[in-house]
Amino acid sequence: INLKGKIKEAKAALLDALTDANGETNGQPFLSALGKLEDLYKLTSLDLRGGKHSRKLDGVWLTMSNPNYQDCLGQNINGDYMYTLGRMSFDMFRPEHLRCSIQAIFNPISIAEVAPSAIPKSLREEVEEGSKCLRNYNIVVSFTIEQEHGKEPNVQGIMTNYGFIVPDPNVRNRYSVWFTGGCIEPNDETDKEEWFKIFNASKAKEEIKERAKQLASKVLLGVRLSDSLEGDGSMSFHFDRPIGGHGKTYFDIFTATALSV
Repeated sequence: INLKGKIKEAKAALLDALTDANGETNGQPFLSALGKLEDLYKLTSLDLRGGKHSRKLDGVWLTMSNPNYQDCLGQNINGDYMYTLGRMSFDMFRPEHLRCSIQAIFNPISIAEVAPSAIPKSLREEVEEGSKCLRNYNIVVSFTIEQEHGKEPNVQGIMTNYGFIVPDPNVRNRYSVWFTGGCIEPNDETDKEEWFKIFNASKAKEEIKERAKQLASKVLLGVRLSDSLEGDGSMSFHFDRPIGGHGKTYFDIFTATALSV
């Protein structure tokens, strides 16, 4: 069996299925193509949890599938999917009802030189002992605030969720992941005055429901939130007690070349 050739064909078929589905990953044609590629990789001895193979994870990945946040609001005239800021940010940033369209999602992965202070309880000993495979795992979202009809200027921002991954010692090609915080900021081309106007106005109009959600997060996750915008327009949050652990929050990966699945 020419396994290498069959894997190459299966990757091409998967990309075709994703293109035909306009980025959706829950349709049967895509799932069928994914299943075939996964079955082929099971015939190999590839394990991306350690050694030279784990380095294939490192880089800046571009998400080709559609965003998977909850409660999609549809698409704008450019075909970009829209969500509320709350759904995009664990309900950490206000105003949570702000309508945003997503232009791109990037996933930078790299070796972590320093272990974070915020580690899930079940992983703390493993990480603090010095896991050689501890990696930064960030999710960077490029978005536009959808202004009222005809209202300009365009307001664009970058939202980054900061996370870490370690290999699961019990499952091949599985990494456990947890997030330690996030940041939202205007991009270099946006109108800073309009950005400040939108986010500073939200503080006075903050609803009781939003405050209650953030209070619950502070209690459960030990969240520390920015009370106001920094001078550069950024806001941030940090989890002191992040959720995670082997078998709890994880992702499985079986190919990490030009195409990561």
